[in-house]
Amino acid sequence: MWQTYLDDGIEAYEAARYAEAEKLFKLAVAEGEQFGASDSRLADSLNNLALMYHTQGDYAKAKPLYKRSLAIWERALGPEHPNLADSLEDYGVLLKATGRAAEAQTLLDRAAAIRKGKGK
Repeated sequence: MWQTYLDDGIEAYEAARYAEAEKLFKLAVAEGEQFGASDSRLADSLNNLALMYHTQGDYAKAKPLYKRSLAIWERALGPEHPNLADSLEDYGVLLKATGRAAEAQTLLDRAAAIRKGKGK
């Protein structure tokens, strides 16, 4: 069910049906929790829910979800995995939007280095 919830949530998000997307992403998170606290599927679910909140301007809800997904991906996939770069960039954009430009730039630079294959 996890994949179905995630895919349907992404579809709802892309169609700007945010209430539906939120419900589906929360279901994906609940399913992801069953895989274990260090499973990349949980991180993916958390990041998608965070991105949806971020898009709506609800930074307070998005921030802890981004942080948690980053921690999981770093443990599960390693510090140079492309999924980590995506999450670093998403979180960096949020930090920049909330006036934390220096912290945001650190994350954005790290994401760019991962994408270029240079790691940290």
